[in-house]
Amino acid sequence: MGETYKKKIVLLGSFAVGKTAIMYNFVENKFIQDYRATIGVNLLNKIIALENDTKISFTIWDIAGQLAFRPVWQSFYNKAAGALLIYDVTRKMTYDEIPGWYQNLVEFIPEKIPCVLIGNKIDLIEQREVSSEQGLELARNYDMEYMETSAKTGKNIIQAFELIGRKTLK
Repeated sequence: MGETYKKKIVLLGSFAVGKTAIMYNFVENKFIQDYRATIGVNLLNKIIALENDTKISFTIWDIAGQLAFRPVWQSFYNKAAGALLIYDVTRKMTYDEIPGWYQNLVEFIPEKIPCVLIGNKIDLIEQREVSSEQGLELARNYDMEYMETSAKTGKNIIQAFELIGRKTLK
């Protein structure tokens, strides 16, 4: 019988990059069409099975992307085992803000935790402003893995959580 590991994962990134949509797609296998800004934090749980009967019980913290919530971020980051840093491939500004999100993470969690950089909204091909190569380069600069997702279609959502899950077990 495999072991179940409990892992807190934080989703970080600017407002409207798709953090909440990614979380709901992963946990409930559905796309949230209408955008509502996260106030504070959203929490959801899901257990996934990896190889060798290993299970991970995720507690996923979707942290509000507005700077107004910065004073409470430290408590949200507390005891996080891993992070998904998310930007919107159709809004370069959100990509440019990733280094700031990474600095917040390092400020609030001094011990290094695994991170995966996510370029979201790849289904919006015509509106794309950030290339895959740019995403890969940024991920390399911060020693992160890189994935591209679509919360709308579900592309690579499960794989992103499996990846961060595996990284938290190392």
